[in-house]
Amino acid sequence: MAKQLGGYHRLIGGHTSLGLTSLTGYPCQVFSLPYTNHQSDSLLITEFWLKILSFYSTGFLMTASCGRNGYDNQQQQKRYQQEEQYKQLGLLLNHAYSILNIVSIGNLRLVKLRNPWGTIVWNGDWSENSSLWTTKLVNRLKTKGCAEDGIFWISFDDLCQYFQDLVVCKTLPHWYQYSFDCDFALSFEDHVGQVFEIIVESDEISSHSQVMCSFYTTKQGNHHQNVSSSLILIYELLANQTSHVLGPFVSASVGTMHSSITCETELQQGRRYLLAAFAFDGNSTFNSNNVLRIHSSRPLRFRMFEPNSALRGDLIIHYVLACGRPYEKGQIVTYHLNRKFPGLVSLVENRHTQQWIQVSMKARWKNKSSSSSNDEELTNDHHVLEGRPTTSMEKSANDCLSSVRISPLKLSNYTDSMMTTSRGSLQTDDLIPPGHCQLINMIVDCRPLAQNDKHISIAMNFKFRSLFFDGCKLADYMAIWHEPDIGLTYGLHSARPIIINKITN
Repeated sequence: MAKQLGGYHRLIGGHTSLGLTSLTGYPCQVFSLPYTNHQSDSLLITEFWLKILSFYSTGFLMTASCGRNGYDNQQQQKRYQQEEQYKQLGLLLNHAYSILNIVSIGNLRLVKLRNPWGTIVWNGDWSENSSLWTTKLVNRLKTKGCAEDGIFWISFDDLCQYFQDLVVCKTLPHWYQYSFDCDFALSFEDHVGQVFEIIVESDEISSHSQVMCSFYTTKQGNHHQNVSSSLILIYELLANQTSHVLGPFVSASVGTMHSSITCETELQQGRRYLLAAFAFDGNSTFNSNNVLRIHSSRPLRFRMFEPNSALRGDLIIHYVLACGRPYEKGQIVTYHLNRKFPGLVSLVENRHTQQWIQVSMKARWKNKSSSSSNDEELTNDHHVLEGRPTTSMEKSANDCLSSVRISPLKLSNYTDSMMTTSRGSLQTDDLIPPGHCQLINMIVDCRPLAQNDKHISIAMNFKFRSLFFDGCKLADYMAIWHEPDIGLTYGLHSARPIIINKITN
């Protein structure tokens, strides 16, 4: 691992998913363990139990992360108390344990764990010296002497009580594997390098293929620098088209700042698909090694090509329309995507038939663990990551040039607020034609891995103004058409005709 990451100084903890993927070459998925003290939620625990039983019987590798309810800097006392509580139980907070066995005997659900340190083991129910063991169970599960190697048994209920998540490495030796070492650009100016057209090979046995796509990015350089936030998107391509026209949205990874992400879906035979992998980074001066690896139950055919600027923009815009949350304000609709993206993407539709609209967006961020925020307050702002944003529209149709203008709020250079945007600013002003939509801004969290425990809250304020143009005055507004400027190339932030039929899978 040290060799792959560029030195032992880069081994700063991290997640077991990175280690398992690096050692096996297979994709990993992270599942949050159900946590409940209520009998009414027993069905949720039972469903998850059946899921991990299936994983174990399939032969997947699994680990469990110990600890519940992380605390920020203002709650260090509670964190220390939790650490002491775990120590008394023989557990290590924020520590990974390997899962060696999972058994279901009648109503008994037990999990066999190992502490990789080889010492310090669980001393609660079903530990080696627990009075709950019967002679029959001891002989069947061979529990004697396990604690000497850091091995212990624990009930599934206690596992859910004291452990946070489960990492599953899906070892699939009989599946087809494809690997691509490609150019995935690390800047918004050219935010995707190569994309892939995928076709499922003909097969009389099955008409579909299970597919798992993983994208790995490893940056060379100072490990304290910001990292890349990655994303995988899969679309079906429309049939009978000479060019690549996006059809229904199929699947996406959950945007993350980890070194690897995974997307799982099912592809149908006889259809064409397009896959794109993104690595967003505001600083492209550091070298990065990017690998796309695809595992499939059926053989696939690939055609790799470089998309034009229009297709690059369509990939993100269709994603926002498919997965973003829409909010209507008269003839104006805003879409905000943050639940499946490491940051915030905002898009606006102007459904007026004759009126242009001026859209002014101003955003800010703050660490949720911090009691202070940006000194400059926003009017009618709202934490988008926590609820519905506030939108307001002035009824007047005065000259745009006479409206109050606020100096652009540039990005902070401090590493504790390492964010990047597709517009290079947190404040934007745009004019959107009638019947068109525009992606306003993409704000991406690219903080160093060591600071990922600080949750970012993005607050923003949208203001809209309807405008009428006559032919002779349109040129007067060209100077403030877009600020910051989006250029003349038809790309990510260019206004597009509204997509009437938004077909999603």
